[in-house]
Amino acid sequence: MVLPDYWTILLIFMIIIYFKGPELLVDLQDYDYSLDLWSLGCIFAGTLFHYEPFFYGHDNQDQLVKIAKLTFEDINELVEQNVQLRRLTHSLSDQINEKEAELKDKFEKELQVHTNEIASKVNAVLSRAEEQTRMNESLHTSVRFF
Repeated sequence: MVLPDYWTILLIFMIIIYFKGPELLVDLQDYDYSLDLWSLGCIFAGTLFHYEPFFYGHDNQDQLVKIAKLTFEDINELVEQNVQLRRLTHSLSDQINEKEAELKDKFEKELQVHTNEIASKVNAVLSRAEEQTRMNESLHTSVRFF
């Protein structure tokens, strides 16, 4: 689809350099949806490889050089780095989960120890209170006889 001249010029200047297709970088004035797909691909690549913007040029010429320098080795290296980052993330996540389970178990044991200590102290106080109650009742009974 070829747009009217004023729209084409407006759209060409509105596109951020990092997402411009090679056609626009060499000042071709034909704009169609393939350039939108190029821009979308740049966004996806940056997101996928955690490298944003994916092509980081300072001007049109530098941007075109960055695109031209990209080889399959670069892509494979980025994919490998991404795989390594994902492995590291999973490893750290597993370590966190293990540590969380360990700490939860330790906390529950510690809580049980403190709960038992407090329960025994409460029981001691209650038995002492019952003993004092019996002694008071015994004392009252003895006082009634006199």
